[in-house]
Amino acid sequence: MMDTGNTIKIGILDDHPMITSGLKSLLEQDQSMVVSFVLSGVEQIDQALESQPIDILMLDVVVPGVAGLEMFARLRKRMPELAIIAYSSLTSTILVQNLLALGVRGYINKKQEPWEVMLGVQRVLSGAVYVPPDYRYLIQQKTLEQEQVNLSEREVEVLKLIVAGYITKEIAERLFISKNTVDNHRASLFRKFDVQNLAELIRQATNLGY
Repeated sequence: MMDTGNTIKIGILDDHPMITSGLKSLLEQDQSMVVSFVLSGVEQIDQALESQPIDILMLDVVVPGVAGLEMFARLRKRMPELAIIAYSSLTSTILVQNLLALGVRGYINKKQEPWEVMLGVQRVLSGAVYVPPDYRYLIQQKTLEQEQVNLSEREVEVLKLIVAGYITKEIAERLFISKNTVDNHRASLFRKFDVQNLAELIRQATNLGY
């Protein structure tokens, strides 16, 4: 759970005044929350974040002057501790998946009910990741992928040799370990990647950069 002190400070970046006005009013109905700044353009974001530290940034997905998810990626790299909630009318599953992959802590659709918006903010404040019910399977999938790539140094070595096309005997010789040890690592890799055969393992590993 993030340490927010007595007051939860929130920033909003959206170029639609009616939306930002309504969102600000909604959030500040909770007396523990205050909207520290409302921005309509990305040119102001760096200065605002430096001068007014916040707990949550609610960021529109489509912002003039920004290509795709560039702003999310940049802010995540610059301020990894900042909780970012994507706030958008777009409903693409691929979009939500990419946002989660970047480490965005929440996705709220602009068509959701006010109570759902507040629920999303509270979930993120508690340290969880929030998405609407239709997208919850993406969080489960992301968690599974994180578990799958939690490999030991030796498992990474074995995996890279498997992807390169080496058989068990060759892997054992190159790493100076027994064939039985290679088989144990292979079984562990199958379990962590949740695959049933070598072809699936290689495909998953390749997709993740191995």
